[in-house]
Amino acid sequence: RNSNMLCFAALYVHAGASALASAALALGDAMVVSYNSGAASSYGVVLLEALPTGETISITVDGWVSSTSSFRNIRANSRHEKHNHYTATSDVPAGTVLTESDFGGLVLGAAADQILVYTGPMVSPTFLSAVDNSKGYSSLACNETTAKGFQPIRCSSDLGYVFYSELPPGLSVGVNAVELNSREKYRANHWRYSGARGGTSGTKLELTSAIANKKNWVNSKSPAPSRFVVFPQPPISPPWPPSPPNLPPRPFAPSAPPARPLRPALLPSPPPQRLPFPPSAPPQVPLVSPAPLTPLSTSPSLATPRLASFQPPPPSPSSPLPAPPLPLSPTPSSPPPSPPCSPPP
Repeated sequence: RNSNMLCFAALYVHAGASALASAALALGDAMVVSYNSGAASSYGVVLLEALPTGETISITVDGWVSSTSSFRNIRANSRHEKHNHYTATSDVPAGTVLTESDFGGLVLGAAADQILVYTGPMVSPTFLSAVDNSKGYSSLACNETTAKGFQPIRCSSDLGYVFYSELPPGLSVGVNAVELNSREKYRANHWRYSGARGGTSGTKLELTSAIANKKNWVNSKSPAPSRFVVFPQPPISPPWPPSPPNLPPRPFAPSAPPARPLRPALLPSPPPQRLPFPPSAPPQVPLVSPAPLTPLSTSPSLATPRLASFQPPPPSPSSPLPAPPLPLSPTPSSPPPSPPCSPPP
């Protein structure tokens, strides 16, 4: 934990040194935190960035005119439209609140007025922040709109112009400019930023956003916070690496025309395919093992009887002898046989 605190302290010192080396303040680097008009006018401006030695910051109640890009600078009312300056004789750290004791006194109108903070010469200022308290006020000598604070106006006398201002270039209400309401309460000409609501510590962006929020202001003569704590802005994460370049498109290759299909009548009929039948397997005859042969018996009773040769019986004396067979005579229809041929003499 101690090592983390040391690292944070080192980062804080480094950020403060970098800010002190800056050449000038920028937009939102100084914000108005109190506005008290009347006979004893007072105000406060907090530095959200360090002010290096020799740098000058200015403050005025003179109104800005956008059509001429200049301050109104009414000579007849120079007492009311003063420009006060503060030059740092040493490095002023961020969080310091500068007041009328540092800049000098200003006369803030009890009915309505504004405070503009800037750097650079009066003829070409760089605005840092602004507070307006003319919303709701009507001077009866100008064509103002009571529903707005910063606005362009036309007045019948120079005295009417001291109450109004247009929004200086670069500033935005709710971001680095505040519109108060002089009629929110009767003679609401005492305003201050409430640290209890918006806080007094944070980064520059956090504090700028909190101070520019009208809800964090209260109508009170009590002084604004005398000290703020500005933390260094956390480092910005590096950007993502660029995506790889897209592949070049492939060259166009013309496709071959599709083949025209033949008409069905011209298509040759495929030869009939005869499926080869597998040869039928011979029937499977179960093999039966032959019974063992029994040897023939040699016993006389079981031997095969042999047949005796046939002997005709002798003639009996009383039975006559059989007649001898008659000779065959030739058939009359057949011619007699020819004698064999003898050779001629």
